[in-house]
Amino acid sequence: MGCKRYLSLLVIVSKEFVGYLLAAIGPIALGKIYDVCHSWTMPLVLLQGGDTVVFKDLYRFTREAENGYKKYMEWLDRGINMVFLDNPTVSSDYIRQMMTTAEQQDIVTKTAMESIIKLLIIVELDRGEKQRLYISQSIKDGIAASNKKSGRKPGQLDKMSDALREDILKYLSDRSIKQVDLMRKYNISRNTLKKYVYKIQNHNII
Repeated sequence: MGCKRYLSLLVIVSKEFVGYLLAAIGPIALGKIYDVCHSWTMPLVLLQGGDTVVFKDLYRFTREAENGYKKYMEWLDRGINMVFLDNPTVSSDYIRQMMTTAEQQDIVTKTAMESIIKLLIIVELDRGEKQRLYISQSIKDGIAASNKKSGRKPGQLDKMSDALREDILKYLSDRSIKQVDLMRKYNISRNTLKKYVYKIQNHNII
């Protein structure tokens, strides 16, 4: 009797050990598969009923609403749990609860509820697709804007103010005035000041 109890405990401990081991190395193994395949297709094929996949939002689940709906229903039928942190109303547990409630209704109410469930999923998937496209376009626009050259052309100086021109003329006639004083007063670099001085000295005032 004691031997049987010992064997039973051993089996239970072994099962728990295997379960914890799979839970620990599973995510790492899936990541390694992705590194080798450079795609999530193979890791996702390995998903089984009862597995849970967590997404921050819907547009990370699919790129297109139509294909996304087919994929969503396929995973739902396979018993794969989907959690959407920013869209909890389309998480699989909530949808399954609605489906269970629909099954308990009369034919008219059941049909109406099933249509509402399908519409809810499609609308949210479509919103996720539009959000992804918006983010993608915003990134492209930002990159395009950063590549555009703005401001003055290379080597071109800003138009000199009358006050700066007068102070440079004073500087040229009165060496007690320091370059650093003009630089600080007008917030310009030494190189820029020298270019202004050169233009005034050569009567090419800007």
